[in-house]
Amino acid sequence: MPKKNEYGKCFPKMPEEVLDLINRKLGLLRKKQKRRWVDAQIVAYSRFDREISENLIAGIFGALNAVPESVYREIVSNANAITREWPGVVWKAIVSILEKVQGGPVDANELNDIVDEHVWRIGQLPFTFDYIDVDKFRASVRRMFARRGRRIPPSFDPTMSLDATKGRVLISTTARHEREAIGIVIDEYVIVQRKNISAATSQPSPSSSIRREARKLDTKAMYKSWQKSYQSLKGKHPNMSDVWYSQQIAKKDIAHGRNAVTIKKQMKK
Repeated sequence: MPKKNEYGKCFPKMPEEVLDLINRKLGLLRKKQKRRWVDAQIVAYSRFDREISENLIAGIFGALNAVPESVYREIVSNANAITREWPGVVWKAIVSILEKVQGGPVDANELNDIVDEHVWRIGQLPFTFDYIDVDKFRASVRRMFARRGRRIPPSFDPTMSLDATKGRVLISTTARHEREAIGIVIDEYVIVQRKNISAATSQPSPSSSIRREARKLDTKAMYKSWQKSYQSLKGKHPNMSDVWYSQQIAKKDIAHGRNAVTIKKQMKK
């Protein structure tokens, strides 16, 4: 069934093969995004491990608390970067396919549904929210300290709770802003696309223009033959009326079915 947009207009659903291609491409991009996140995590935790070891070796115990805080903030920053970029990545992939294979108009509601599935709905927490799970991070920190026979400093938990709150606010705000921005881009795309399609269909095709010009030439040649016939008839029968001349021409093949009234209008030009 065709879908109705917010204005009540119906538009055909996207062909299944196009929708399937979009989903496959976005699935592949999501896998690449996850690998990017894993790589960023490896870098962050490697720094964590290195700096903890360096501080312990150097006997700088007072700085131990700052290391996990710094690493967590790096994790939040990485998660926020993905939150900011992912909606645009998804939309760019959708457009690249539509511009190559989709010929007809598309519906903004259907496009938003696709984006919602692969990104997140407006007001919904993004999947990147799980990336900054503070409880999982605390558990990793405890294990890392325990392997070195150390305990987490008492001030660690309160500080982490504050950083976690800031991180959740940052990412949820970024998610809402970026998803709303894509919604606007979708509306712009649909409006421009329909205007382009409308303009293209309203313009005559090259073949129709050629046919129209050919008809004009044929009509001009027909009028010319009427004028020659009129001059010939007038030379042979100089005292007859224009009505008579036009009636005589209407009987000939050169009239092409036109009546005497039409012929009379053109035969003396």
